[in-house]
Amino acid sequence: MGQGKDTGQYDHAGSMVHLDATNVHKYEGELIDRRQHASVVATPEYSDWSIVARPSISPLLALHDARRASDIEVHYAVDGESFILMRPTYLPDGPAFVGPMLAAPDGDDVTATFAAWSLTPE
Repeated sequence: MGQGKDTGQYDHAGSMVHLDATNVHKYEGELIDRRQHASVVATPEYSDWSIVARPSISPLLALHDARRASDIEVHYAVDGESFILMRPTYLPDGPAFVGPMLAAPDGDDVTATFAAWSLTPE
């Protein structure tokens, strides 16, 4: 779960799963056209971007990503409790690096607070 103050176009914070140079996935809150979104970027073979406009202007966004065989299911919640499935996405088998991420592609002034970030093997 995290909260942040997005200040620039495409500022984003969330989780990243990095399998190799061509398989990188990001699950995040993102500012697009001055509106907050939940966002999934997956790159198996090509970059695939899914966005959902968040129904609330709250800076809080909770993400739950679960690996199931060769898929990752991405859920989000704006209240920290009522998770909604955003999408499943393909991730080939193999070990992956996983962690929180933060980026400001059009600037350098994005901040975020990650709370209760954890990794649990299944």
